Amino acid sequence: MARFVQFIERPISRSRDQQWEVKYPYADTPLRHWLSEQGMTPGPGQKGFIFRGPGERIDRIMEEGRLQFPDIQWRRKPVLKSTSNNQGMVPVDPVLLKRYIDRLTVQRYSPNTISTYRNAFIKFLAGIAPRHPNELTRDDILEFMLALQQEGRLSASYQNQMINAIKFWYEKVECQPRQQYELPRPRKAEPLPKVISTEEVASMIRRTTNLKHRCLIMFAYGAGLRNAELLALNPTHIDSKRMVIRVERGKGNKDREVPLPDQLLPLLREYYRAYQPRTYLFEGQQKGTPYSSKSLQLVIAKAAQKAGICRRVTPHMLRHSYATHLLESGADIRYIQDLLGHKSIRTTEIYTHIARTRKPPSPLDSLSLE
Repeated sequence: MARFVQFIERPISRSRDQQWEVKYPYADTPLRHWLSEQGMTPGPGQKGFIFRGPGERIDRIMEEGRLQFPDIQWRRKPVLKSTSNNQGMVPVDPVLLKRYIDRLTVQRYSPNTISTYRNAFIKFLAGIAPRHPNELTRDDILEFMLALQQEGRLSASYQNQMINAIKFWYEKVECQPRQQYELPRPRKAEPLPKVISTEEVASMIRRTTNLKHRCLIMFAYGAGLRNAELLALNPTHIDSKRMVIRVERGKGNKDREVPLPDQLLPLLREYYRAYQPRTYLFEGQQKGTPYSSKSLQLVIAKAAQKAGICRRVTPHMLRHSYATHLLESGADIRYIQDLLGHKSIRTTEIYTHIARTRKPPSPLDSLSLE
């Protein structure tokens, strides 16, 4: 991988001085010491250097650096303003971005995935500006990823999303052959699902008196639906004769059917008479609009608080609890895989690590201690 030193101008207010963020291979001790001698100070979290001074001084440092370290690439980037709001954003080619989004849409990616890829691609374009993506080499892309890491705000999950967004441009939009870009993919953490007990679920439902809220909680737990799947349901997806719920275009654009719980049907009929939903089964304050994901989270969090549950409970935790309780009741794991809409059985097998019926008792319990 190419070694480089990069000076990135950052805007600072109430000062005439220019401020530069200096990125470099931290493991190169001689280089680090040399840069420090040029009057640079460690950046936040001891990551990289910060230098305040005119651009002419940066030019002289780069000239001297090329003589001292000829094997290193020395680069300077103009001011890159914050993208936290619409003002001062790095210009992004709207035609190029439209091609990218159109391709995502044509390939029927979900709205959430389109939004994630779009935001990652915009960050990529801003980071390589003013160059076009097709002008980059593999080393350039690696340097961009390294720069993101050095900012200290790049989680393993976001790094993988960024890699996928970049690959989508070259492989799907530009139709280049699929290839390995040698981009480092970090290992994802594999935490166990968080669940609550059947008694806690029952307490949440009993203590929720609002009819719509009670239906939402019983749907989230009783059908094991994802947030987006639950909020996308419409009245025609409920088949009371066959006692099934039809989930259309779930994750991976797949349809599936899950059983409609017996205890949910009479409550659902009462809810339908009271609210008369038109387009979505659970609508927001305005008819024809779906109930918001944030509101669903608040409903479940409030119900958990009323039930005396100290932990933070989320809609997805109810889905985890649904799968775990099914496994504990003796349901076949392949059947649970189908109900959850998992593509791989390995995704479903994670519940075997927390289901109580699958774990042998501790040998301590077999000791006679009295």
